[in-house]
Amino acid sequence: MVFVHSRKDTYKTARHLLEKAQQEGTCGEFDPSEHPKYGHWEKTASKSRNKEIRELFAGGFSCHNAGTLNQTAK
Repeated sequence: MVFVHSRKDTYKTARHLLEKAQQEGTCGEFDPSEHPKYGHWEKTASKSRNKEIRELFAGGFSCHNAGTLNQTAK
């Protein structure tokens, strides 16, 4: 789980992690296809209006952004 402060950075981080796994040949560690409910979630993700969710799902990644506030010290 990775915490970031914006929706844009959430997807950017997930894409970066997926690309890094592809470069290092470790994508299999994130492969969700053997999970018993994979078919259900694949169908759900494929219907998403969110392009990033559809693209990241096959690689075993997804995103959630709860609109957290940036709490960095000023």
